[in-house]
Amino acid sequence: MELRQIRYFIAAAQHLNFSEAAKKLYITQPTLSQQIADIEECLAVKLFERNGRNLCLTAAGEVFLKKAHEIMEKAKEAVIVTRRIRDGLVGKINIGFMTEAAKKFLPKMVVRFRENYPNIKLSMAQYTLWPLTRELKQGKIDIACMLAFDIDAKVFSWKTLYTDVLAVVVRAEHSLANRERVNFAEIAGEDFVIMSRDEGVEPIDQLAKAFENHGITPNVVSQQCSIDSVLMSIEAGMGISILPRCVEVYATPNIKFIALEETVTVDIVVAWLKEYTNPVIPLFVKDIEEALNRNLQG
Repeated sequence: MELRQIRYFIAAAQHLNFSEAAKKLYITQPTLSQQIADIEECLAVKLFERNGRNLCLTAAGEVFLKKAHEIMEKAKEAVIVTRRIRDGLVGKINIGFMTEAAKKFLPKMVVRFRENYPNIKLSMAQYTLWPLTRELKQGKIDIACMLAFDIDAKVFSWKTLYTDVLAVVVRAEHSLANRERVNFAEIAGEDFVIMSRDEGVEPIDQLAKAFENHGITPNVVSQQCSIDSVLMSIEAGMGISILPRCVEVYATPNIKFIALEETVTVDIVVAWLKEYTNPVIPLFVKDIEEALNRNLQG
C-alpha cells in the first residue's frame, strides 16, 4: 500500500463522495474508486458502504481512517526530520582532540555550538596525535582539534586556530633554565626525551629536520607515549625536549620552557575529512569561522 492510496482514502472519507473527493485530488472518479477497491483488497475488508445514495464508513473504515491520519502525520514528520538532518539542524557530531591543542579554544567553541544547535548531540574524546589522525581519516570522528604536523591536504580540510612555536623544555635545575633564548648548538650535546614514533611520526620528523639543518644528531634516550610522560621524564632529570609552547599549561613549577632563537612553528587546527558525509560538520566549521573573525576584529 502506498502513501498516495492512503491520501486518496482520507479524501474519500472526508467527503463521503467519490466524485467530490476525486475533484479535490485532481484525478478521475473511476481512478479513485479503483484505488479504494485496491486498498480494500489489500486489507481484506470493506471500508465504505452505501446506504441508498449516501456513502458512509464501515466500522473498519472508521478505525482505518484514524490510523491513516496517524500514518500521514508520521510521514510528514519523517520528511521534516530528514530535511533538518540534511540541513544539519538535528543529528550528532563526534569531536576528537589533543588536550594541549584544544584547551585554549575548543571549550568555548563547544559551548557556543550547543547554544546555537541544542538538538544536535555532541560527543568529545581525547587522543594523542597519531590515533587522532587515524580515527579522523577512518571517519570514526567528524572533527579533530590537533597540532598540524604536515597535515595531508589531499585527505583533510582544516581551519587554523592559531600558530604555536616550539620551545626547549628543561627541568628547573638545568643550567639553561634561566635563559630567555637558546640555539640548537647549545643543546646539541643534551640527552633528549621525545614522543614515541608510534604516537605520530610527523612531530619527530620535524624535530629531526630542525636538528639536521644545524648539522646535529640528537641523542634520544627515551621515547614516551604521552606529553605527560615526556614532561615527567624531563622533571625526573632524564633529559630535555622540544615541544609546542601550548604544552606549557601542563608543566609544573619544576619545568621551564625556553624560546628557540630560530623560530619553529606548528599550527593548531580544527580538521575534517574533505569527503565528509555528516551534514553537521559545515555548521561546526561555520561557528569556528565566525569565532575566528570575531577574534581578528577584536
